[in-house]
Amino acid sequence: QDWKKYPGHYGRIVCLDKDSVEIWSYKFTDTTSSYREFLEGLYTIYFIGSIMYDERKTIVLSANNVPSYSATVFLLDAETGKRVGGTYWQSGFIEDGMLLDYDVDGVQDVIVAGNDNGFEEAILTGLRIDKLDGVRPSTPEYEIRYKPRAEMLFAFRFPQTDYSEYLGLRQNGVMPQTLEILDHFLKLMIVEGDMISRLGYSMRYHLKEKHFSPYMHDNFRVARDSLVAKGLLSPPYTDTKEYLALLKNQVLSWDGEKWVKYHK
Repeated sequence: QDWKKYPGHYGRIVCLDKDSVEIWSYKFTDTTSSYREFLEGLYTIYFIGSIMYDERKTIVLSANNVPSYSATVFLLDAETGKRVGGTYWQSGFIEDGMLLDYDVDGVQDVIVAGNDNGFEEAILTGLRIDKLDGVRPSTPEYEIRYKPRAEMLFAFRFPQTDYSEYLGLRQNGVMPQTLEILDHFLKLMIVEGDMISRLGYSMRYHLKEKHFSPYMHDNFRVARDSLVAKGLLSPPYTDTKEYLALLKNQVLSWDGEKWVKYHK
């Protein structure tokens, strides 16, 4: 399709047959609000995957707000294009998503990685398909209003490093298309600079042991170590057991009521 012929294509999902004839289309236009602003219904849509939900083939999609910061996960019936199930909201873009049977109950769960504009941090969230509803907790100014808190499998925050704070960056984030499952762990890249520089490190979440282990990238090590050597940042050096332990131990987790240190 020549999408330039469709100026209102933002938020539009189209199902075509083998001859590119439209079977159905759906446009996501949900609106919401936070304390700071009204969030209009203009979104870009991303495909996460397809599952069986209530005995129907269902499409799992994420959406990022075009003019502002809200993001959501929602479901469409693959045959009809109608909305099914619940809708999950968060206060920051979703940069990547995948389906994974996290709790090993035979049903695929939704894993999304992105950021939170309130906390100004990278974040990883797990959601059950049958409890895909509500909002992820954020700061009072940024949290989506008038919806219940989401019942999440997990939510992990990754605070900024001293390097991004030294540069005066507003927040760190997740590099798009870096969320993947490798053997027995989830892996994603935390960016501590701009997306073009790709400065950062990988965080691995071990699914059986339920713990994190960071893996340092060379470009981030060189950039941060140069500042440590000049006395502009405090030791330890970057690719050391001490600094990797700092990254691991600063991870925060939502316990159902508040954010707490995940590794105690």
